[in-house]
Amino acid sequence: MQQIRTYRLFDMDSHLYMFYARVTGCEKQTDGDYAVLLDRTAFFPEGGGQPADEGTLDGVTVKDVRETDGRIEHILPRPFSIGEEVCGRVDPDVRFNRMQNHTGEHILSGLAHTEYGCTNVGFHLS
Repeated sequence: MQQIRTYRLFDMDSHLYMFYARVTGCEKQTDGDYAVLLDRTAFFPEGGGQPADEGTLDGVTVKDVRETDGRIEHILPRPFSIGEEVCGRVDPDVRFNRMQNHTGEHILSGLAHTEYGCTNVGFHLS
């Protein structure tokens, strides 16, 4: 798949739950799913201990979102055509819950560091 940088809408607006994008790449995976690349996305990929957003592209469930070699891959059970315009919908309840958990992790880790000198080397809260 070609390397086209995806505009990270989620970095600009954490409460953006619907967006339109163009498919810039689509590659079949060994498990039969497809890694779909978009020119822009509001889907946060898993990273930093925070799971990926959940939602749909044109009504098709996004099974995972991951960043691989700087590419944001939307894992779907069916392919999309390059150049096709799609409507993405992020599940707002899942996003908000994960944002709260992520913030809570920073608060707990900060308190543990301040009060007991603990260093955070890995933490998952759900």
